[in-house]
Amino acid sequence: MPLIYRLARLDLPHEAAVRAIGYAAVFPSAYFFGVVYSEALFLLTLVSAAMAMRTRHWMWAALAAAVLTATRVNGVMFLPALALIGWDAAGASWRDRRAALLAVAAGLAGIGSYSAFVYSISGNPFEWYDSITRWGYNPGGDPLAGNPITTIAA
Repeated sequence: MPLIYRLARLDLPHEAAVRAIGYAAVFPSAYFFGVVYSEALFLLTLVSAAMAMRTRHWMWAALAAAVLTATRVNGVMFLPALALIGWDAAGASWRDRRAALLAVAAGLAGIGSYSAFVYSISGNPFEWYDSITRWGYNPGGDPLAGNPITTIAA
């Protein structure tokens, strides 16, 4: 929570930053931060990557982005946002912009490493995906599912 406070303080006054950590601490999904799931580490690495990008600590951002995507596969969905944060923080410096984009690219190394680990165990680098689809979950789902027009047409 202290890191969320520090990140919030970059843009908000003290009172608002304290409210931000209060909301993060009591939000219904905060329950998972206290159990042995990867959500707490995921939040830590996401906030760390954003903080490192905002403060132009590119190596820390790269490390946090790599751990972010290795911790939870859906961490790749945050890479475009981290790229935008890094690009904005870099300002007009092309050297810093390149460093920011390389830090974001390190996020791909995280999921790549996780997929290599899964491959070493199962022989399939995407077994993590195949496993969840066997349980009936389809990431992304059918974009037309539940659409009244397609339901009526069927």
